[in-house]
Amino acid sequence: MSLKPDLSVTIRGITFKNPVTVASGTFGNTDEFEPYVNFSRLGAFVTKTITLRPRVGNPMPRIVETPSGMLNAIGLENKGLEDYVENKIPYLAKFNTRLITSIASSNTQEFLDMVKVLDRQAAISAIELNLSCPNIRDQGIRFAQHAQEVGDIVKAVRGATAKLIFTKLSPEMANFMDIAEISVKSGTDALSVINTIKGMSVDIHRRVPRISNVTGGLSGPAIRPIALRYVYEVKRNLDIPVIGMGGISTWQDAMEFIITGAHMVATGTSNFVNPRASLDVLEGIERYLTEKKIESIQSIRGTLKDAYGKKEKSSCSPS
Repeated sequence: MSLKPDLSVTIRGITFKNPVTVASGTFGNTDEFEPYVNFSRLGAFVTKTITLRPRVGNPMPRIVETPSGMLNAIGLENKGLEDYVENKIPYLAKFNTRLITSIASSNTQEFLDMVKVLDRQAAISAIELNLSCPNIRDQGIRFAQHAQEVGDIVKAVRGATAKLIFTKLSPEMANFMDIAEISVKSGTDALSVINTIKGMSVDIHRRVPRISNVTGGLSGPAIRPIALRYVYEVKRNLDIPVIGMGGISTWQDAMEFIITGAHMVATGTSNFVNPRASLDVLEGIERYLTEKKIESIQSIRGTLKDAYGKKEKSSCSPS
């Protein structure tokens, strides 16, 4: 194969140049990673989650390293929607990549208020609904935990924008597959799977939690097998594109998710360890396809076989 493989991915008519992006909250909102990564090489840039109004987040300490991962309880610290529109979008719009804006809110009306503003922003290709953050203790914001509530939010947002909608789900949600299914029926264009898993760590000398929030979201390689299993379950049962995330550190990790059926993959905690993780993953995927003489990423997506060599049942759509 003399030509480079086709890495492009299409979701509801919107084409991403390649399947590699970054998980919300792990890549900042403007130039934090620009010294290390050419943003224009990525398939998409996913922003840190923003809320309608500014949030100060949780008190320190908010991050602690754990074996093969880390716990975080940032609490969605951000400067709010107005600052994002005025100061962040103009900066991010200059890069030749798709912009995915992650948002969270305390109720359906606030989601709609945000989406109506974001819908007018030409630079934004997709809106990710963060319905899954496990690190909020205060009453200023909460997250949908029931299928019908999630469905109502997705349906309302679907009616307010023609932009792509990605719904981010957590394994902490009860009846995960029920929630995934109703998200699809309510109009989401893709599912972001998965967010972090709630965990904790204790300082045995002071006998206190290492995070002020007590619990935090566990991320990193420790959760990758769990994340992969959730992607498998979704793709086996639902005809919906998936953005796979959770412990992806190398191109080999990413290929596991793609072979299992993910349309796109996101690096997260690995960005803190290796600022070039996203590009290393992208370059590794391209080498893999070239060496295997595979012409298109589409032709290998969802090709998982069972132990007997038979192709697994999958709801993987061709586009």
